Amino acid sequence: MVRRAAGRARRARLPARRRGRKETAECRAHSRAGRGGVALRHGDRIQIRLHAGGGPERHHPDQQHLLDRLRRILRAVPRKSGVPARAQGAALRASLRLSAGRNRGLYGAVTRTGQRKRGPAGRPDELPRHLPAQRAAAEGKAESLQGCRAAVGLGGDHSADRRRLNNDFCKKIGIAGCICPFRHHVKDNEMLPPSACTAVGLKQRWITCNPCSVSPQQPKGVETMEKVRIGVIGCGYMAQTAHIPCLAMNPAAELAAVCSRRVEVAEAVARRWGVPFACGSEEELLSRELDAVFVLTPVQWHLANVGEALKAGKAVFTEKPAAMSVESARKLAAAAAAAGKGVSVGYMKRHDANLAELRRILDEKKWGKLLFLRAHAFIGSHWNAAIDSLVPVVRATSPAPAFDAAPLDPGPAFLKAPRDAKFYSFDNPYYGLLDTGCHSINLLRFLAGTEPKVVSASERGGAKFAELDFGGVTGTFEFCVNFNMRRWDEVTELCFERASIRILTPPPLEMQSSSTVEIYDEAGALSRRFTLENNRQWSFRLQTDAFVEKVRAGDNSAADLADAEKDIAVIEAISQALHQ
Repeated sequence: MVRRAAGRARRARLPARRRGRKETAECRAHSRAGRGGVALRHGDRIQIRLHAGGGPERHHPDQQHLLDRLRRILRAVPRKSGVPARAQGAALRASLRLSAGRNRGLYGAVTRTGQRKRGPAGRPDELPRHLPAQRAAAEGKAESLQGCRAAVGLGGDHSADRRRLNNDFCKKIGIAGCICPFRHHVKDNEMLPPSACTAVGLKQRWITCNPCSVSPQQPKGVETMEKVRIGVIGCGYMAQTAHIPCLAMNPAAELAAVCSRRVEVAEAVARRWGVPFACGSEEELLSRELDAVFVLTPVQWHLANVGEALKAGKAVFTEKPAAMSVESARKLAAAAAAAGKGVSVGYMKRHDANLAELRRILDEKKWGKLLFLRAHAFIGSHWNAAIDSLVPVVRATSPAPAFDAAPLDPGPAFLKAPRDAKFYSFDNPYYGLLDTGCHSINLLRFLAGTEPKVVSASERGGAKFAELDFGGVTGTFEFCVNFNMRRWDEVTELCFERASIRILTPPPLEMQSSSTVEIYDEAGALSRRFTLENNRQWSFRLQTDAFVEKVRAGDNSAADLADAEKDIAVIEAISQALHQ
């Protein structure tokens, strides 16, 4: 109370024009009730203080560091940015609100000089303590923190939603970029301060989203490259659990729009990941200014969706398989050639770092001739690594639209079944073999380096077996989808004259895993075993990174389509052999 009275007395002695007007920018270290901290005044009536907790007799050891941090923040928010002081104050207040735990926290307060607001405990009115003070902030990444928090003045409690900020708002307020290494959380449907919205002319007022990405401060003279603006068609299971998180983690990508025929799903996904635009039609999404499109719809929609994206002049990434039939894959290849745009197909195993290294070793041809290959893929219900219990997926609440086969890929002509909802589901044996078995076929082709011919195929008890001929080398393919069992069981083996290789591939959605490659080889009197261990690099993320770099490099090749056509040809041949 004494300190408050003294403060009021000091302010009362100031001339009226100074109590409510800006003061010259100044920095001062201060001690308040035994707590170390620093403070600055900046701009029009904005006062910033950063305190360091630590008990009555302890001062924060990094007081100079905190002071430097405040200076960097003030430099990032120009005084002449055209944004009112009130909006800047809200932004800075949000950026400085840090907490590192009880009695050892950092917290910031921004007030307007002469108009301090007090919270219930008598301290300046502040945002709730919900943002961890990561050690990274103490290593010079405070710009990232302010980049994402200062842009909007977000507050709120922890939530499972990770959010991304609006790029336009960041640019207009004078902050370069909006990506941050902290995976902070904010409340759902967080609102921008009305004054801040008015200041920058924003119509939308919710900002949600992803782990932000303010890149580390660029050296002087180095120009930051523009991000690849990406739209997503299809907001289903794989989009939410794999592709959108990987796009959010890529600092060179900007997720600019999402689309789903169930528009409520698209809107919910947009809120969760901070996507500025959501819609219910592919045409509306493709009309926007995008560099590339991810087609994440079921395979029966690929022919239409990929074709439309190519006509719109977008580079395309599509989930595997590329199409329902060889004929449809060729149509897409022709469309890509006509549009002059690249198409990548999502065989993420080829981006697995250990498998890429194995392919490099195989190219050295030091183990003699290849004698035998085997792919064993028995897929249980935990193909998704049981991620459902950890990351809830947004699902549609509205009734499904009436089934219409007109826009769908008709599939191969040799299948005589009616094109109904059952045909486009796992109830159709061909659909299940194509949708999931294509991964194993693609991996066998990748490792063998030659194209197989189907010798024979059989099916017993729900398990399918095929004998393949890789140019005089025998290969086998064993496949079964059995959701009565949880286990994921996928093994690929290669036998050479002087070596044998065993590859254990993890469930696709096991995000912190890669393939394990066990190698036994012989050289003269030497016999050895060595392993390419699980390196914790998720192949989905590596695949996304490779596609983004391909787009940035202006690579418009569609070689993936030609390669994917060969996978579909093998699946068609196995299916025909099973029906004979």
